[in-house]
Amino acid sequence: MVTVVLANGHGGVTHVGGVVVLDVETRDWGEPRGEWRAPRLAVAVAFHAASATYRTYFEQDAERLVADLQQAELVVGFAVQSFDYVVLERYGGPSVHELPTLDILEEVRKSLRRRVGLHHLALATLGRGKSADGWQALRWWRRGWVDRVVEYCRRDVELTWELYRFGCENGYLRYRDTQGRLREVPVSWAGPGIDAGMPGKASGGPWLGSRA
Repeated sequence: MVTVVLANGHGGVTHVGGVVVLDVETRDWGEPRGEWRAPRLAVAVAFHAASATYRTYFEQDAERLVADLQQAELVVGFAVQSFDYVVLERYGGPSVHELPTLDILEEVRKSLRRRVGLHHLALATLGRGKSADGWQALRWWRRGWVDRVVEYCRRDVELTWELYRFGCENGYLRYRDTQGRLREVPVSWAGPGIDAGMPGKASGGPWLGSRA
């Protein structure tokens, strides 16, 4: 495995070669009637930091995706515990919740005691936000515009990776408070093999709302 390191905000470096950044888009919002089931996978994009490559997976590739995630030293995502893993349970079982995971949504929520969406966090921190939202991606999928969904999913992975890198290097992310003022939220993220942690399934049941 290639060794990939980032300068961190504590005068050292963070090893991120084993990081995989994940985003999942679905073809529905769960079963419309009867016993509830998680939505079906439409497309997933994973960025593998060790090789600096993006890989695209469709529903027929779901088992391979789960196997690839099981090889990661750390899976990074946004709402990955409450959304992406709930979707992947259909294909890999509940063991997906045992993957070493850093969920940026949950890390920020623990500090601020409220959720800040990917678009707003990225816009404040990186100066650019999401290109669309999950509902739009679902409409594109239903119209057969697969390439648009893949592009949108990859854009979310890029933003998530850049937020993770920014947090590793600077020790904080930026957001705007309810009055529109630019604020900083401290983060302390270690790379895989240092202190990644293994958080389990998010409490309170699946949260299948927008991650925008």
